Amino acid sequence: MDHLYFEPHAIAIWTAVILVSFVLMLTRVCASLRHILAYRRELVLRTQGLRIHRMLSRAGTTLSRYLRRTRPIDVEVHLLACQNCQTAELCDKYLERGEDIDPRTFCPNFAQLATHGRRGTVKLLTQ
Repeated sequence: MDHLYFEPHAIAIWTAVILVSFVLMLTRVCASLRHILAYRRELVLRTQGLRIHRMLSRAGTTLSRYLRRTRPIDVEVHLLACQNCQTAELCDKYLERGEDIDPRTFCPNFAQLATHGRRGTVKLLTQ
């Protein structure tokens, strides 16, 4: 029976090549994770100054859950809609003064925000 025989130095070279490749791939993964975490921190900071931050709690969810479950492009669309809101006065009445207004009638984001709520619950003042 013929046996395959590899020279010890050939095994060492291949082991080194595999190890270096693994380290390079691991470095890329870590860099990607750092980029993702930095972007998420930026989104958290951007939402904190907007009404959407408070609207999330009214929709029955948290910012963390929302960011985990929402595609980044959708988050950007929601932030732009909130920043350029044409019904900010109604939103303030709902969020700050607790007025009896259904947010689905004025908030372009509320329907999507509410889909991230706990078991589909929505905290409406009208209910």
